Amino acid sequence: MGAEKPVYSFRLNPELVDALKVLAKEQNRNLSNLVETILIEYVKKQGN
Repeated sequence: MGAEKPVYSFRLNPELVDALKVLAKEQNRNLSNLVETILIEYVKKQGN
């Protein structure tokens, strides 16, 4: 198993969180994993 990742706290619009939860469930992921995946893809697209 990998090293434990740091924990971050964000304030998000409840409607956004609800939509993300639906996507996570559809993709058989937890919410944290979905958000991390979205952010990784965003950073890659920015060329970093």
